[in-house]
Amino acid sequence: MEKRFKVLRVFSIVFKVIAALCVVFLGVGLAGVAAGGKPENVPVVQVVVNVIAYFSILFLTFYSLGEIIRVLLAIEEQTRKQ
Repeated sequence: MEKRFKVLRVFSIVFKVIAALCVVFLGVGLAGVAAGGKPENVPVVQVVVNVIAYFSILFLTFYSLGEIIRVLLAIEEQTRKQ
């Protein structure tokens, strides 16, 4: 039986890839903060916490979008079988 909604399956994968890129950018951002030294009047701890929070929210958003699409496709597939 042919799988339907191929574009939605592709979007699901794209969202998960974007989520993985967020984790990579988180690592790059933290390495940049660590290598950048301590500039004047900028609390490094606050910058690190903000970077972690921002990229964690992005990761969770994109990954959950991908998973929601997969769950909806699975529900539709099961409904169609019955």
